[in-house]
Amino acid sequence: MNKHELTHELAVRCGLSELESQQLFDATFTVLTETLSENQSVTIPDFGTFENHLRRPHKYFDLFRKKFMVTSKKLAVTFRPAHSFKETLHDLPEHS
Repeated sequence: MNKHELTHELAVRCGLSELESQQLFDATFTVLTETLSENQSVTIPDFGTFENHLRRPHKYFDLFRKKFMVTSKKLAVTFRPAHSFKETLHDLPEHS
């Protein structure tokens, strides 16, 4: 599902116009991005938690350069699904 399909589904389910649905979607993810950039977590009940995680530098061997390299530390966003969300996914029938 892409952004257009998701905003269309939101419009249908909430009785909104396509434009209102797209504005709601954009505003939601703007708030999510701003909150995470302030180093705060975002918890959505029955869905999960988005958090910042500091990735420490680590050493690896670069086959092209034939020497050891070190990555720099950086912030990454992690998602921990809620228990109820995991159960919902587990109860879905398998698809081939």
